[in-house]
Amino acid sequence: MDTLFEDTKLGTDNGKLVVLNNPEKGSLETCRAETRYTETIGLDQLTDGSEICVLSDAGHIAVATYRGKSGTNDPSKYITLDLKIWRNAEEPRKH
Repeated sequence: MDTLFEDTKLGTDNGKLVVLNNPEKGSLETCRAETRYTETIGLDQLTDGSEICVLSDAGHIAVATYRGKSGTNDPSKYITLDLKIWRNAEEPRKH
């Protein structure tokens, strides 16, 4: 079974994700303009400070700044993110 959150990736099933390139700055305008959507991102694609646009089907937009993941010997598995969220930034998407 494929899961959205595991040791090697993160994902969404009710929105879209975009990993921003280094020169891009995570902002509401950038996230609205980007179209390189995915539903999953490999943690191997991210380094400390990587920015990810999160566009929810409900119309919220966020920039998540990746700060790292748990160590291999840590009893819990987690990632650390800084979030900036714009609620109701777009019209909700209908399925």
